[in-house]
Amino acid sequence: RDAVDEHLFDGVPDRASVRAALELPQEQNLLLSAGHLYPRKGAGTLAAAAASVPGALFVFVGGTEEDRRAFADKWGTAANIRIVGHVPHGKVPLYLRAADLLVLPNSGKDEDASRFTSPMKLFEYMLSGTPIIASDVPALPEILDETTATLVPPDESAVLAEGIRASLGHLDEAHVRATAARSRAANYTWRKRVEVLLSVLYARNQP
Repeated sequence: RDAVDEHLFDGVPDRASVRAALELPQEQNLLLSAGHLYPRKGAGTLAAAAASVPGALFVFVGGTEEDRRAFADKWGTAANIRIVGHVPHGKVPLYLRAADLLVLPNSGKDEDASRFTSPMKLFEYMLSGTPIIASDVPALPEILDETTATLVPPDESAVLAEGIRASLGHLDEAHVRATAARSRAANYTWRKRVEVLLSVLYARNQP
């Protein structure tokens, strides 16, 4: 599995301050996906869901310049979609903190994306304390479950939109899951990984 820097969000201000700094609307519900725009990452599924949640702003952070242009050609005219493109990694925590919901819409049609992935952004999402909605593909429930995220079937924009509306309608419950996810993220820091590896190595070297 991948892991996360336990200090990633040190010094990141509150949501209102972050939104002001990033020139994002203060009152509008904000959905965010961080990462590449490859089809196997499900960005198109999330973009298609935006039409069914017109009151929310869907923000896409990341992607190569070529992929960003292609994605913008297809989805960029939607009034509630904003395509930010690549940002320095140090700025990603600001966007994660700004969101009401973080979305990880991996496709179930690609075996790598559904079974063998360990998205680094998953652990960053968890550590952020922002509610998560994710595809229910085999690789993700190894880490997430119904106590830490909202899981929905992959590749179905209507079902994803329904899950988004339900989460936005019950944000108190979503934040309870987000708090549990942040606590669980403590098991997936790079420091924790080093501790585990050192303990295994130490045990193997004992007479």
